[in-house]
Amino acid sequence: MTKNALLTDYIATRWYRAPEVILSAKTYTGAIDVWSVGCILAELIRRKPLLPAQNEQDLMFMINNLVGTPDSAFISKIQDEDNRKFM
Repeated sequence: MTKNALLTDYIATRWYRAPEVILSAKTYTGAIDVWSVGCILAELIRRKPLLPAQNEQDLMFMINNLVGTPDSAFISKIQDEDNRKFM
């Protein structure tokens, strides 16, 4: 990725969005793709979506229920104040 590339939180299918994207991460890494692939793999195995959220807030609740609530050190690193308060 080039340093001047514009980052966006828009990804067509909400169900596969990584938490970093939802929480407005400033950089994208391969972890975001791994998250999406994991969600798709789980869907193939389960034969139904893993995280069929209606909106981003619903998706974050589902993610927290699945993997647990992040610790305060992680939450303190969230740059967007509204997202930090939400978590």
